[in-house]
Amino acid sequence: WVSYMEKGILIIPSQKSGFEYLTNNPYSNLNISDQSIGSLLVDKENVLWVGTNGSGLYRLTFNGDRYVSKDKFLPEENVITCLYQDSEDNIYIGTYLHGFYLYNPQNGTLKNFNKSNDHTSVNCNHVTGFAEDKEGNIWISTNGGGVNKMERKNKNFTYNRQSTQNRNDGLLSDWCNTIFVDSDNILWVGTYVGFCCMDLNTYKKKSYTKDDKLIMN
Repeated sequence: WVSYMEKGILIIPSQKSGFEYLTNNPYSNLNISDQSIGSLLVDKENVLWVGTNGSGLYRLTFNGDRYVSKDKFLPEENVITCLYQDSEDNIYIGTYLHGFYLYNPQNGTLKNFNKSNDHTSVNCNHVTGFAEDKEGNIWISTNGGGVNKMERKNKNFTYNRQSTQNRNDGLLSDWCNTIFVDSDNILWVGTYVGFCCMDLNTYKKKSYTKDDKLIMN
């Protein structure tokens, strides 16, 4: 599955040659009303989640390469920026203006975490990515609020922001566009001025920019 900003979704079948496109076609059962696709996720039940840039969120169910059903999961006012499934099968849905949604497929509950500064939610509504550490905590990158950490047990939030003193004491920027936790439990955060890494076992931090001979920030 390959998403396009203006061309819908490119489907590369696993059992046959050639390509198929999933586009805005009102005559097709697979029609999605927005060809600008911002994010895709295939969950553990083989459901394809399709996040659009203005038409909400869709779920498509397949049996192998054969389409089975489609439903609209979130309404049009949501611009979907990122999708993620954690080790407990919960689905995280990042948006441009509404923070993020947490969907529990076990009981069907959907909760919105909107901007707040009281450590019960994210501190920025533009969410760009999710990552899970070895303790099951969720790290959330944002455009404007740095990196938020959501504790697995109590769902409390801590905020990691840009450091104005020493670049290795915090983030290079509060504008973060990607996030990842590797197999060594090291957190990697990409920003518009370079990238940062933090060892989650020791909390030692290090940042890199073009001054460290990166090709670009």
